[in-house]
Amino acid sequence: MSTIGAAEILIGLLMLGVVLFIPAVVIAILIVLIRMMRKM
Repeated sequence: MSTIGAAEILIGLLMLGVVLFIPAVVIAILIVLIRMMRKM
């Protein structure tokens, strides 16, 4: 287990987390905006 390999795995997991996190945030914001528009 080399430090380079561990760093690559860590970066890969971080990028995967960001890729999964951004769409979830966008969807949440859209749902909030739709609810606000329906109330008005």
